[in-house]
Amino acid sequence: MRYLLLCALVLFASIGFADQPPADDSELSLVFETRVIAIPAEAPLPGCPQKEGEVAFLNEAEVKSLLQAVQGNRKANILQAPKLTTFNGQEAVIRITQQETFVTGIDVKRINGVSTGVPRNTVVETGSIFTLKGAASTDKRFVEANVSYKNTRVDGPVELMPVIKQIAPVFEGGSQGKPVAVTQFLQSPKVETVTVEKVGLTIGSGGHAVIAGPSYIAEVREEMSVPVLSRVPYLSRMFRTVAYTKTNMRTVLIVSPKVIEAN
Repeated sequence: MRYLLLCALVLFASIGFADQPPADDSELSLVFETRVIAIPAEAPLPGCPQKEGEVAFLNEAEVKSLLQAVQGNRKANILQAPKLTTFNGQEAVIRITQQETFVTGIDVKRINGVSTGVPRNTVVETGSIFTLKGAASTDKRFVEANVSYKNTRVDGPVELMPVIKQIAPVFEGGSQGKPVAVTQFLQSPKVETVTVEKVGLTIGSGGHAVIAGPSYIAEVREEMSVPVLSRVPYLSRMFRTVAYTKTNMRTVLIVSPKVIEAN
């Protein structure tokens, strides 16, 4: 009898534990701090991988040394540095973009029974798009992150190309006049896209992952000046020179996640 009672207690206890849900991580939050750096391709960065797609994991002191090297390079620049907080397992998208419209062609359409040339507009979305998603490990010491960065830009000024077309004017009452030459200026923008993407990247909470991105040609502004005289009003232009050069730049993405538990 005691044996049966003991078995029943063990069975009841096992059923009770089996019905308990797993630990709830919904109250966990992840803080992502990201930095996008553009630096000349030949410039070395301490601890930063050189080959596109490679990843290096750095501590706080190493990242500080890397950022100091970026600040010491005249042509280097921190393009973006967004910071956001998400729930555990939630995907977040940051869009820093704008829409630019270009006249890229002419479509012939019939309007009121008359063939007419209508300008064709093409919209290009330029700027940066970040996509971040992280899941904390069971011991909350690591974050498995999916990181995607996409930057689209129009390279250089967009030239206007004249296209001459003969169009017959339509007067009030429906009568047509003799065809006249109409000049329409078309545009052909050169759109360049830089993409950095990593899936299933395991980063320590509070750590830093440095991802080497692709290279591209960019126009870089350089300013050379005399230290003191360049700050004197009106006279500063005489002691300051600005030049624009084409430079082979490379993209570096730094991702720094941190797990935060709700109080």
